[in-house]
Amino acid sequence: MDKRKNNGGSRTGAGRKPKVEEAKVLELTQKAIIDSFGSEDALWKSISDKAPGDFRYMKLLIEYRFGKPKETVENQIKVASIDPIEWVK
Repeated sequence: MDKRKNNGGSRTGAGRKPKVEEAKVLELTQKAIIDSFGSEDALWKSISDKAPGDFRYMKLLIEYRFGKPKETVENQIKVASIDPIEWVK
């Protein structure tokens, strides 16, 4: 075996966080929203009040309501076909 350090394999801290940590983050964000706005409904009302004047707020509301549109990239690659006989030439 070669003497290189971290030669492939899994890394510490990589991968999905445990469900307990995800639940803790959700709890903390909900508490912060309630402390700042009083309720989650008040948060969304505040965002919707700002939406007509600012595209960012409008985009946020639309994406949460209807889902984010699928992002696609169009690629057109043309490969010239070469006759195998010409390879030999």
